[in-house]
Amino acid sequence: FSREELKSSYERFSVPSNTVVTVVGDMDAGKVKERIGEIFGKIPARDPDTPEVAQEQPLNAVREKIVRIPRAKAHLAIGFRGTTLSDEDRYPLEVLNNILAGQGGRLFTNLRDKESLAYTVTSFDRPGLDPGSVVLYMACDVSKVDRALPGLMKQIELVRQKPLDEPELQRSITNLVGTHLIALQSSWSRAENTALNTLYGLGYNYDKEYIKKIKEVKAEDVLRVARK
Repeated sequence: FSREELKSSYERFSVPSNTVVTVVGDMDAGKVKERIGEIFGKIPARDPDTPEVAQEQPLNAVREKIVRIPRAKAHLAIGFRGTTLSDEDRYPLEVLNNILAGQGGRLFTNLRDKESLAYTVTSFDRPGLDPGSVVLYMACDVSKVDRALPGLMKQIELVRQKPLDEPELQRSITNLVGTHLIALQSSWSRAENTALNTLYGLGYNYDKEYIKKIKEVKAEDVLRVARK
């Protein structure tokens, strides 16, 4: 793309009504506001020219895509429609994803450690302003695909069959809360979180709300979203 296209995109979206400025740390709030006014105050006030993007509709059938390339490794991904950032189902879904993902998660423990089916296996949850996605991913030998794919599907079925036991649930909640707090240790990360949470309509102090909601998740909530 050209310089002109880059410049016009910047001017299209970088307008005051589409902007959040956050400052975190030991400061003189009055001087900071004054300085922000000096830097940004002359930008003309107008609404952003945002494009209309059609929302992805829920699937009514399984879609499968296989790409064959001459490599020793196979990559498997199974995706499901996820939640929005403001959906109450987001919290039990994050707990469920935490139970599946990571080196202590069910996918790693069962499919890599016990069955030796994968180099890498994990899951991730990506909420968005529109419904995001929940994905299970595995990298394995091509010769193991016929066992690896059913192995992934089995783990999905297990979380749909019965509620989590309380120790596993609480470990996941503690891990999510701890990881979230650790991620907010720097002023930079606090500023970024505050800006994005404000921009997404969640509120500048949403971090406290997030932790509260995660702590309230019950085993039956996780089972419900797994089946949904």
